[in-house]
Amino acid sequence: MIKIDDRTKEYFEDVLKDVGLIRTINSKEGLEEISEKQGITPKKIGSYENVYVNASPIDIYKYAAPNGDARYCAELSYQTNIDDYNIELHIFNRQPSLDDVRNVRTISDIEFQMQFKGLKPEIKCYECGRTVHFLDTSESFGEVVDRLNEKYCGC
Repeated sequence: MIKIDDRTKEYFEDVLKDVGLIRTINSKEGLEEISEKQGITPKKIGSYENVYVNASPIDIYKYAAPNGDARYCAELSYQTNIDDYNIELHIFNRQPSLDDVRNVRTISDIEFQMQFKGLKPEIKCYECGRTVHFLDTSESFGEVVDRLNEKYCGC
């Protein structure tokens, strides 16, 4: 496992804080099964359909945390093997937009690629040949991610 550089780690933490993410849980059980064991009653308040190929819709739930604070959960599932599924539960302190959920999943994917597949935070621009940290390429999260994937500095 390769360590993610501090700058990237801090940037991702800031983005996740801005969207209100509290934590992510990967499980074989959904929110309703987990909350039943904990005595919590979630209420489905919305859904995002047809977001990812071969995945369930992203269901949005609201419930009260043990301290009484409102919590929101974005839940989606997808097949990982012939008889296996993963259920992702993303817990937020505010109602997440579709972009919030996508950003959380994108960060998770990039972290995985950096830790296990050798993706480096420094890119060599295909256009000008300069080597830069991917966070120096833009201000917006979406553009930073695009430029990391494209290996483009924005020259």
